[in-house]
Amino acid sequence: MSNFLLQGLMSKRTRGSEPTTWTARTSGFGANRVYSVGYDGTYWAIFGTSNVIRTATDATSTWTLNSTGTIPANVDDVKFNGSIWVCAGSSAELSTTTTPAGAWTARTSSFGGGETIDAVAYSDSLWTAFSSYQKIGTASDATSTWTQRTPPAFAMYYGEFGNSTWVAVGAGGNLYTSSDPVAGSWTSRTSSFSTSVIYGIVYGGGLFTAVGASGKLATASSAVGTWTQRTSSFGADTVYRVANNSNFFVAVGAAGKIGTTSSATGTWTQRTSNLGGNFAYCVAHGGGVWVAGADAGALSTGV
Repeated sequence: MSNFLLQGLMSKRTRGSEPTTWTARTSGFGANRVYSVGYDGTYWAIFGTSNVIRTATDATSTWTLNSTGTIPANVDDVKFNGSIWVCAGSSAELSTTTTPAGAWTARTSSFGGGETIDAVAYSDSLWTAFSSYQKIGTASDATSTWTQRTPPAFAMYYGEFGNSTWVAVGAGGNLYTSSDPVAGSWTSRTSSFSTSVIYGIVYGGGLFTAVGASGKLATASSAVGTWTQRTSSFGADTVYRVANNSNFFVAVGAAGKIGTTSSATGTWTQRTSNLGGNFAYCVAHGGGVWVAGADAGALSTGV
């Protein structure tokens, strides 16, 4: 099941309205950063630094510590593809589970010991992991063998799959696409970011939306085609992540900023995030609510 299709199924019955109201929640992370968030239709899971994972069935209520099994010391990204959760991060560490409240199992990622896995993405038949150490690994089964593939030559901070296309983004405004990461064939595209770092990308609503340094945000109907800069509402502040639930888009970034829109190509509006000015690094939607995580354990839910 593709990332976009799964996202649509998870939010189909609860797309609701644009999330204009955000409420601070107690994450239980203390001073630790909330770096990644995911949802599987039953459980929410938030991850961060210092081997911390907490889960909740209601994102607006209590988050429970899960210390069962092994996860990366610092989790940079997490994905759920409809059956398997994968989290990855520091020191080439990658772990999987079928339920985030249960036991996590460490896997051999194929990356070098000191290398960070910055992002993971999936298609119907392939998992792909991206690293700022200019490496890419793939697996048809995330719980089995991961294999290093020929990567594009730049530090990759995020990756996405959508519309039959894999996209890798990162340092220097680089944006590369591939129809087959296993074959290691990647093509450089003009991202419209110049040399500004691209930190995040999502496919949804028939669009790719990429975000990055200096408040930049760009969209493209085809990742291999023309990318157009939009006004993000973040000013010069970095935008770290963007998410979509088929009807709405939410972007998060520096100074705890959150921007929302019903059309990524249209007007983005800043909202009061209640993240206390802490830099926000992750955002996701599910069960009728949005969740954004930030430095200093800050967590906010939007409706």
